[in-house]
Amino acid sequence: MVDELDSELPIYSKPEEIAKFDQVKDLPYLNAIISESLRYRPTSAFGLPRLVPAGGATICGEFFKEGTVLSVPSYTIHHNDLAFPEADKYLPSRWLNGKRAASEKYFIPFSYGPRACVGRNVATMELVKVLSNLLKRYHFELMYPEKETVLREGFLVKPTELWVRMTRREQKDGTKEKV
Repeated sequence: MVDELDSELPIYSKPEEIAKFDQVKDLPYLNAIISESLRYRPTSAFGLPRLVPAGGATICGEFFKEGTVLSVPSYTIHHNDLAFPEADKYLPSRWLNGKRAASEKYFIPFSYGPRACVGRNVATMELVKVLSNLLKRYHFELMYPEKETVLREGFLVKPTELWVRMTRREQKDGTKEKV
């Protein structure tokens, strides 16, 4: 991803210079990394509960009576091998070279339908902008790579702690950005 950013973005000589959304929104590997990260470690693993309406509903051939609370947990779908082959592996390649369509119909990081996250477009835009600008300027390294990341699950899934070292990257011209 860093190679993609280096080849597509200019060298920034001032801290206030940043990549604009239009410069990074269509970068294939950046978008593959973001999609795979949202699939592999969804921020909201639990599905939002929905009540079956009056009269009940048949879903996938099974009848549910009215008032039943249903939910589709994104973590379960995103880690289902039928939806995402080799689901327990982090594979950004599943989103590249025309493969995105096969996975897209099962991909629900912001829920789905009329009650999906209203901020999903802004969140996606911010993910693309922030990640591209951070990785253009900085290198991140796990401080304790042998230590398993422990996740705390609730409505949101968060690491209990994650220690990283952040250092300035050298630019293509061999200089480090002055901050």
